[in-house]
Order: sequence, then C-alpha cells, then structure tokens
Amino acid sequence: MTDPDEPCVITDSSWRGYELTAVRVIVGGVETAAVEFLDLARYPEPVFVITAWNPCSEPLEPETHDARNADLRQSLERPGLTVFEAIGESADPTDPWSEPGFAVGGLERAEALELGRRWRQAAIFEVHGGRRRVVACFEERDSAWFDW
Repeated sequence: MTDPDEPCVITDSSWRGYELTAVRVIVGGVETAAVEFLDLARYPEPVFVITAWNPCSEPLEPETHDARNADLRQSLERPGLTVFEAIGESADPTDPWSEPGFAVGGLERAEALELGRRWRQAAIFEVHGGRRRVVACFEERDSAWFDW
C-alpha cells in the first residue's frame, strides 16, 4: 500500500480519466443516470462526490474497500449533510472500472478536500448548477467545469 504520509500523484492520463468519469447517484432506491439529475434545488450545493475505494489509485481487496466505504459513510452521517450513494464509472470501454462512493451536500469545499485526503483520494468531484469538475486533493488543481 502507498505510504499514508505521501500525497497521491496524478498522472495526466489519470486526470483525463477522472474528467471522463460518469457518476450515477441512487436516490430513494432509484438510480439516476448521472449526478446532475439530482434536483439540486432541494439539496445544499455544491455536492461533492467522494469515495474511500482505491486509495491513491491502488486496488485493495473488496472487503477492505467495503469496510473503508462503510467508515466513510459513518463519518458523513451527521446533521447538515445530505448523503446519497453514488457510483463512479469509467467512460472508456477499453478500461472498465467502477467505484462506489457518496454524493454529499452540505460540505464546505475545504472539508470535502480534507475527507478526500483522509481517505487517500487523488481527487474528488464537485457538482454545482448541473455542472461538475474534478478537484485534486493533494495539489492545487481543478478541471474546467463540464456539463454532463
């Protein structure tokens, strides 16, 4: 496993993969096509998408991923936050992958980034006004805003 004291490094190829990631959200047991279909007027914006899977892009055993995500979910269960299950998926059919995580409303950006660092994520997603961007957790780097 990567050194927990070292920042995650993002290659240009990985960054482009993050930009192309599709994020689906589960609301009331129903899976939406993408996070922008949340009725964001009903939930605090921005919404951040965070996972505990693949710390610094390092695959772990499925049981370890599940335990990490359960711990992340527990840390998000508090007043003022709205939490939905989310799934990030590769848009590249030649390199399929998916990671479950959470779409969270009510977080400040600094806190969302701190959670990303705590769970060793290279980047998280920020969603606002039906648009999204990738935000690096260990360096000053944001993608452009994208329509989904």
